[in-house]
Amino acid sequence: MSENPHEHWRLRLMELLVALGISQRKFSDDTGIDPTYVSRLLYPKAKAGRKNLGLANMTAIRAAYKLSAGWFDLPLGAELPAKPGDEVGAAKRAKKVEPDSAYKAERIAQVVKAMEDMEPYQLDQAAKIIETLTEHTSHKNGTVG
Repeated sequence: MSENPHEHWRLRLMELLVALGISQRKFSDDTGIDPTYVSRLLYPKAKAGRKNLGLANMTAIRAAYKLSAGWFDLPLGAELPAKPGDEVGAAKRAKKVEPDSAYKAERIAQVVKAMEDMEPYQLDQAAKIIETLTEHTSHKNGTVG
């Protein structure tokens, strides 16, 4: 997990929305969390009005999507649920594979293919996740940009 648990949980929430291929509105309907609150949970760090994900909301989300008790604390990319009707994709994502150049090339191709089929709002969410992860990586490596 990253050094800040609230940021890690926010990234896990973003991953969940993208993995399920659902809108924030659908997510709100499924979990009972107010749609404006869901939006504020996804705000970047610097944006005013950002909210942190608390225990009550994590419990509601885990119940709605049948996630394990520690799901939010798992590493990014772990145990992502399948979109309805995509159980094969979920099984592939569940495999733990050591990153190497062939693996990275395959994963990049899979991500690009998946993004081609996304609705604009899903593409925006995916881009936010990638930007946040890239920001995290560049700070971790001592670079900026």
